[in-house]
Amino acid sequence: MTHRKQQGISMLGGLILLAVVGFFPTAIFKVGPLYLDNSFVKAAVSSLQNEDV
Repeated sequence: MTHRKQQGISMLGGLILLAVVGFFPTAIFKVGPLYLDNSFVKAAVSSLQNEDV
């Protein structure tokens, strides 16, 4: 039985791993502000609805 030398990740595997790991922070940075803006607008509209005119 022959033992092969241990090898690391291939170039293609490294690129795929980098793409998968890089996707999540990019998605958070792009979508996160939209959710924050939405919550601020909802709070503003809610406070306007609660005001007595």
